[in-house]
Amino acid sequence: MKNERKNWFKARQKGSGWLPNSWQGWLVVFVWLLVVTGVISWLNLIFENIWAAMALSILWCSFMLGALTVIAHIKSDKPSRDSSPQ
Repeated sequence: MKNERKNWFKARQKGSGWLPNSWQGWLVVFVWLLVVTGVISWLNLIFENIWAAMALSILWCSFMLGALTVIAHIKSDKPSRDSSPQ
């Protein structure tokens, strides 16, 4: 019996990136959104200087976007290199 892996994300048909393909993928996206918005809200509360909060928010979003990309890449079918319209 072959143990087949279920993909949490699927490659988009046009363009690049992934879309949630299972409840696990949707859970990852939902938790990711909660964490990102929670930390940004917290940063805005603890910093009186709006520029410091904004800079840290941008760094946080960049880090979290990279983390979501890595998770989607690991838990998906691999996207094709051909992005030309058909």
